[in-house]
Amino acid sequence: MVQQHDKLSRGVTLVELVVALSISGIVISLVMFSWTFVARHTETQKRKAQFHAQSELVASIVANDVRRASQVISFNENSITLVAPTGDTVSYCLRNDSLIKNDSIPQPISDNAKVTKFSVEAEGQASTTSSGAQNAMLDITLGTQDISGIASEIRNRVNVQLSSDSAGRAERSWNY
Repeated sequence: MVQQHDKLSRGVTLVELVVALSISGIVISLVMFSWTFVARHTETQKRKAQFHAQSELVASIVANDVRRASQVISFNENSITLVAPTGDTVSYCLRNDSLIKNDSIPQPISDNAKVTKFSVEAEGQASTTSSGAQNAMLDITLGTQDISGIASEIRNRVNVQLSSDSAGRAERSWNY
């Protein structure tokens, strides 16, 4: 007598097992790829946000110094000299990929960052107040870039009082 095996009692074949393992491997690799991509993208966005915040901080320090100045002595495309409320003369300029304040770096943006642009331009014509002082709106732009290529450019507008010899010294902003 020949025994007949029921199809339900039979095990899985080797081909079925290989197909199931292949499909499982593909699904697992897709999940891992997606997870890695999201993690990398999140880290990049976090670095960009931190770098931009550090650049914002440096730009706001410069803008606040200019804003609080009792007078702007001179400015051109990549430097500005002003009189602080204490009476001290303060100068900012772009030198060797760094923003320099009175011959020192005021606030590092990041270890591997460089300043690619620092420009000061007058917007429109200077206006004369009733006391005879000249006021001008200055656009102060700070461009930065780190070693991995993350870049940031911050522009601040500041209304300032000009000294008698600083009017008309504004020039076009520039990039390296």
